[in-house]
Amino acid sequence: MLIHRNDFSSKDLPNINNLLRVLSENAHDLSVGQLEHILSQKNFEIISARNECCVDSGSEQNIPHPPVDAMATVHFSNALGSCFAYIDDVVVNPGIQSKGLGTLLTKELILMAKERLAKWVGLTSAPKRAAANVIYSRLMMHMWNLKVFVLKRVNIATQDLGIFLDYSGFVRGVDLNDVYVVSTLMGRKAFISNDVIKKYSPAAVLEMVWIAFAKGADSIEVIIDAKNSVVADLLLQRFFTEKETNVYILEF
Repeated sequence: MLIHRNDFSSKDLPNINNLLRVLSENAHDLSVGQLEHILSQKNFEIISARNECCVDSGSEQNIPHPPVDAMATVHFSNALGSCFAYIDDVVVNPGIQSKGLGTLLTKELILMAKERLAKWVGLTSAPKRAAANVIYSRLMMHMWNLKVFVLKRVNIATQDLGIFLDYSGFVRGVDLNDVYVVSTLMGRKAFISNDVIKKYSPAAVLEMVWIAFAKGADSIEVIIDAKNSVVADLLLQRFFTEKETNVYILEF
């Protein structure tokens, strides 16, 4: 089983879409155009694990275009003038799980983050994904102090977006680069990390939400310290929901 970086074509699309449905039954199939756009982003990397040969009639044969058996992504934010890496969409074909592929993929993504000189690499994982959480806890630090709040565009009316600007008042000090938006395999997402939160006032965080939607985000994830009750209360008051997830970070 070999790991490939950014080596995808339209032939892989059925495999990719099948793996996305393993991640979420609500996943939407990607089109060729969407996949090409995602892969064209300079701050986005996708890796795959493929079985390069198979056994047929007692002999090994090379497969011209082996299927994608597992995949994962990592994307990079330049918020605060530093590089931060986010691991996303780690998924293995159910038929070959428990063979170490999840560990192999995660280690490769951590290596890629190091190569980009990232300050840290992080990811979130649902508690019910027990096997995945075992892998992440071995390779990274479980950040018990961090909470994740999520807001999806479909859950808010267009006319209500102005509410965030109303609440932010006259705050206009947000660096647009600190509001990180990327097209992922599961949609266009914005990430606002705890590092960014600590730089700004609570009101400025609400302005970041408006900026993220203006940048075309389908959803926004805000990662904050559980002790920051002021920001947490503001987010919960305005449409956000707390996500039941574990947060893992590895600092370099």
